[in-house]
Amino acid sequence: MFCPNCGKSNPDDSRFCESCGTNMLEAAPAAPVAPPPVQTTYQQPMPPPQPVAYQPVQQAVPQATVQGGMVDLNKPLGVGGFFGMFAINLIPFVGSLIFLIMLFVWAFGSTVNQNKKNLARALLLWALVILVVVIILMIVLGGVISSWIEELSYQMY
Repeated sequence: MFCPNCGKSNPDDSRFCESCGTNMLEAAPAAPVAPPPVQTTYQQPMPPPQPVAYQPVQQAVPQATVQGGMVDLNKPLGVGGFFGMFAINLIPFVGSLIFLIMLFVWAFGSTVNQNKKNLARALLLWALVILVVVIILMIVLGGVISSWIEELSYQMY
């Protein structure tokens, strides 16, 4: 049986249309209604895509201007450069403070070798992680020590 409203095919014993909900018993016509013809549209097939010619992209090499010309900031840093970075720590008392300040300069400076910049950023991140761990340990150990002191004070009296 076909629905007189939408034309969808329904089982013969159904009271309502499964598609639109029309009451099939009240609206049932004397002759069965044929479903509406299905309209199909055909599209022209798409032409195959044209091949794209590969054009290599040249990346600009970061350079900094210093006295005497241009300096390549991507040039690998040698052993002496790394040794010089860490040699600052050998200065007594203030070496670590100077090294920390220089890490910020190297990490965020615009005319710094890319290798030195990446190393400085990594060292600053490690310093931050270590600082957070030390603070957490101080809080935990402070609580443990204060509870020990409290227990000892109760035992003494």
